[in-house]
Amino acid sequence: MLPAIGFTCCDENRALLDDASIDAVQIRFAAAERAFHIENYVRGCGLRAISVHATELALASPEACTRQLIAAIEAFAAANDAQFLSAPLGVPGGDLRCQAGVLPPALTEASLERTCRNIDSIQRLLGARRLFLANLPAPDGAPGPLPEADFLSSILQRTGCGWMLDVAAVFANSRNIGFDPYDFIAEVMPSASRVQMLLSGGRFDARTRRHVCSRSQPIPDEVWSLYRHALVLGGHKTVAAFIVREANPPSSDGWLNEARHARFLVERVSGRQRMLRKRELIRRA
Repeated sequence: MLPAIGFTCCDENRALLDDASIDAVQIRFAAAERAFHIENYVRGCGLRAISVHATELALASPEACTRQLIAAIEAFAAANDAQFLSAPLGVPGGDLRCQAGVLPPALTEASLERTCRNIDSIQRLLGARRLFLANLPAPDGAPGPLPEADFLSSILQRTGCGWMLDVAAVFANSRNIGFDPYDFIAEVMPSASRVQMLLSGGRFDARTRRHVCSRSQPIPDEVWSLYRHALVLGGHKTVAAFIVREANPPSSDGWLNEARHARFLVERVSGRQRMLRKRELIRRA
């Protein structure tokens, strides 16, 4: 089955969830009007993939998440028929350059062990709901001796959780730190049991000379190209892709045009893969 396509839900695009081209949504736990008090946010929209993102579950945090918090997130996910839950691979803290007050973790063995313990504890309480970890932008690079791709791959392999691939974050990090984003995705992808993707734009900050994942601009060509690359590598493991805009929201046509382009690329990649398989069968006959 092809990946579902949709948005990170906000007031500006919520009415578009009924559009025939949209069959997925990501709900921000904290953004859902302090979701502890909301039972039903998108239930009943007939969507194929519903994912809840909880920044509060900073997976590399030195402090373990409380059972009360996990139970509240789980209840909110259940009330909205969400199959998936995602959380940032990070630690609480940061400044305006980081997303929602979460920083990338130190790339050390101690941090890796702690993160795996945290994820195992959370997954035991979640039951059948699948957890995805989201990579983060790191304007100055994460501290520590381990390569980020190795760090992320090890966690995915040891915990069995899925990868919430923030494509724009990989692109920004590649420009700021200096690595090949295509190679990064190719290194990590085999370790992920399932994949979801986040698509967003950003900007270049002339003062700091850094690419910033501001999620305030249209998706650039470089991110679309990386998305297509990830679709090829992810294959059947990719379950959904979500378009994110946290500032300067587009018009309804703007939201839908980006979603339709995301779906066009899915169908194009799928069609080419079918053609290659057919050629291989003919060659072997």
